[in-house]
Amino acid sequence: MHLPNFIKPLIFYIFLAIPVHCLADAVKIPDVSLNLATAETLVASDNSQSTIISESEIEESPVVNITSLLRQEQSVARITNNTGDYFQNSISIRGFGDNAVANSLILIDGFPLLNPSLLAPNFNSFALADIESIEIYPGSEGIKWGDQAVGGVVNIITKRPEKFMFNFYGGIGSYNQRFVNAVIGNKFQNGFFLKLSGFYNNDDHYRDHSNQKDQNQALQAGIEYESGEININAKLYGDRVEFPGGLTKEEYDANPQQAQAYGKDNFINFTTSLLQLLNKQILNDSFLVENRVMYYKTIGDGFMFSEFDRSDQMTLLSSRLNGDFDNQEILLGYEGRFSKYDFLSSYVQDKANTLQNNVFANIDINANKILVVNVGSRYALQENKFEVSPTDKTNSLNKVFVTEVGVKLNFNNYGTYYIRRSENFRFPKANEETWLPEGVDSLKMQTGDSYEIGGEVLNKFSKTQVNIYALLLNNEIAFDPTETPENPFGSYSNFDKTKRLGGSLSEYIKLNNKLMMNAQLNYVDARFESGEFKGKKIPAVPGFNSNFGIDYDFYPNFRAKYIALYNGPQYASQDNANVSDEMAGYWLHTVALQHIKKTYNISFEVNNLLDQKYATWVFYDAFSKNNTYYPGTGRTYLLTVKLNID
Repeated sequence: MHLPNFIKPLIFYIFLAIPVHCLADAVKIPDVSLNLATAETLVASDNSQSTIISESEIEESPVVNITSLLRQEQSVARITNNTGDYFQNSISIRGFGDNAVANSLILIDGFPLLNPSLLAPNFNSFALADIESIEIYPGSEGIKWGDQAVGGVVNIITKRPEKFMFNFYGGIGSYNQRFVNAVIGNKFQNGFFLKLSGFYNNDDHYRDHSNQKDQNQALQAGIEYESGEININAKLYGDRVEFPGGLTKEEYDANPQQAQAYGKDNFINFTTSLLQLLNKQILNDSFLVENRVMYYKTIGDGFMFSEFDRSDQMTLLSSRLNGDFDNQEILLGYEGRFSKYDFLSSYVQDKANTLQNNVFANIDINANKILVVNVGSRYALQENKFEVSPTDKTNSLNKVFVTEVGVKLNFNNYGTYYIRRSENFRFPKANEETWLPEGVDSLKMQTGDSYEIGGEVLNKFSKTQVNIYALLLNNEIAFDPTETPENPFGSYSNFDKTKRLGGSLSEYIKLNNKLMMNAQLNYVDARFESGEFKGKKIPAVPGFNSNFGIDYDFYPNFRAKYIALYNGPQYASQDNANVSDEMAGYWLHTVALQHIKKTYNISFEVNNLLDQKYATWVFYDAFSKNNTYYPGTGRTYLLTVKLNID
């Protein structure tokens, strides 16, 4: 594995922080004011909204992958898909459409799940049986997490064995779906822990020519010692999917399950290898250092109207100092990334190398038991080298300085309230910088401001959250589908200014020992603020979306579950001028019958109970004035078995 020059000396620093005696018999880590788990939970600003999906909710859910779980349990983080790959989904938080993949950040145990290009991170490649919890934080987190943390952050926390554990998830369902997932691990008396996991998925899906096969193998090994821990994660996963393509309105109305007539040979293979190294070192009762090194590479090949090969790879190094000094929480950090991107087809020959460096600082000032003041800043620098053809080479440089300030008030039984302003940014991706309009050498970096106010009231039986925000962006990066000889697949450009005004209401109520209800309602008015499309709605963004769920324990160890998901009207993708009719909103209903005990869960689920006809993505062609439809899934059935032994 080749590492860039800036990383090599810093790796040596990491190992200096690992005591030699970590290989000897370890003891349980002593209680200190800042324990080892703290930094993994300091994902977002203390004054922000959150949605937490707990381990018990995951184990008791009837679903078998992260996408289905997020769809059923909440609607703040909206699942989008504009590729036809059922596992390459994107998460849209706070009003993003086709560019959602680059405006929300997914973390796995504090490691950012990123790609140098716009290839969506495959978070479904992390087996659900290995997930301890999922934390969703709407709102800009440009200070703590930097590039891409514009709309919000999703932190996926995997399980770490504290004793012997064994989890098995299996499922069979409609359209030949078969899913098997197992995780086994143990922690030994000397502090050493080991975990193995893997899964296999096969699904023919709702549409013709859309078979998908996925498999994953993963190993985690580590050791806890008196003042810290070190662990290594290695993963290998593959994804092969057939693409049925988009349909005309006539084809969609006649038979949404059919494949595109001239695209039935389209398919993609992805193989990804991932290596993560994490070291946590307690310096004293108040300070903890987290060091992370990550390397991954995704290799893809296939046929999308022509043969192609692609490669995305990234090396990341991060070091964070978390402190609790005189009752003030301090975060200081550095992050460096080096990435390479290659794409080769009969139409396109692109290469890009990108180096990114970040330094950041954040402090939460606990003025008293009621008032907490948060301030932070980050400086980031991106250097790019692009090669669109053997003779067409360009360089670009982007740099940014962002700040944050917020206030939180905690009135105990009367609730917690906050007000916050945070700046954000997004650097251009590799294939955005290589697919440029004629006469444009490079894209401008995207920057923005986020303002929000909200609160939470929590008691024994309910939890209510309210949030109102304004997200103002400059130079938002978006796709232009105009085909030219120089850009046969379209190009990327900057909008002038865009604005998103919105809010969300979240409610959880335990009505009694047998009946529980949860609901979220989200609104956003996403518009172009200036330029050619001033005042128009940003396409592919519904004004309203929501979810509603109710669990009823009607008999000992038996549960009935009902889930409703609403996606409101929206303009088709690329209809920036809003010239076509808005796509109608729709409801999706899911019911499940479950037998739940401490060590197992058997569920039978019916998705899209009313067989609602809808499209997950609709694309507007400004030249033909027609829409292309990518149908959603009709009614399906799923039987799952989950075993949990620990």
